[in-house]
Amino acid sequence: MTASESPHQTEDEPDFDAGLLIWPDASTARRRWRTEGCIAAILDRNDPPDLPPALPEETGGALDHADPEGFLLRRRAIRALAGTVLEKPPGEFRITRSATGAPCLAGTGLRISFSGRPPHGAILIARIPAGIDIENIIPADDIPWNILREDERRQLRARLPAAQGEAFIRLWSAKEAYAKALGQGFLLPPESLLIGRNGEARFLPAPGQPRLPDGRTRTTKAQSIGGKAVIVALALLSS
Repeated sequence: MTASESPHQTEDEPDFDAGLLIWPDASTARRRWRTEGCIAAILDRNDPPDLPPALPEETGGALDHADPEGFLLRRRAIRALAGTVLEKPPGEFRITRSATGAPCLAGTGLRISFSGRPPHGAILIARIPAGIDIENIIPADDIPWNILREDERRQLRARLPAAQGEAFIRLWSAKEAYAKALGQGFLLPPESLLIGRNGEARFLPAPGQPRLPDGRTRTTKAQSIGGKAVIVALALLSS
């Protein structure tokens, strides 16, 4: 079945191990980098890991950001992970943006992604195109039904109201992560991003639009230090 034929159903997609999102020590990070080529982590500004200082350009960029503390925390963490796995000083790395606005780790060929929902953040560094998203769970009454496809609305409304909010956030965060992996963010219409029952991700182009690579998404519920549950989604492109 294709993603369009199998709307997202979280009961068919077990959580991946949330323990994989704990900030890794150096030996763990290097082992996972060698075997998986991808590292993701949740950050909590109330208990951050030991990170390098912000670079001057990062401090300047934070001034215009809605969440300057989170902005700096995520960038410091990306450079710390890059320095660990590539065994270079984190101050040597620079985070820039592509033509479509996707974050890049200049001069490395590595893919990075980050997301923030204060006080939490999530970061990812990978050898292949990848994306990450972190979202707070919402009640069913707050679901913006108008931004969903008809098949997605039907699937969510078939659930008990108590489960609809989390199911929506799992779907939405998977779309966000896939869009970031494509390097597009939500320059793409959300309704064109299809998430299948096993996390398969596919872009449905409008007439005249080029095809984009398929991907695979996974979601999990993680508990922060403060006890608040968040949903984290990861996406990797298939090619």
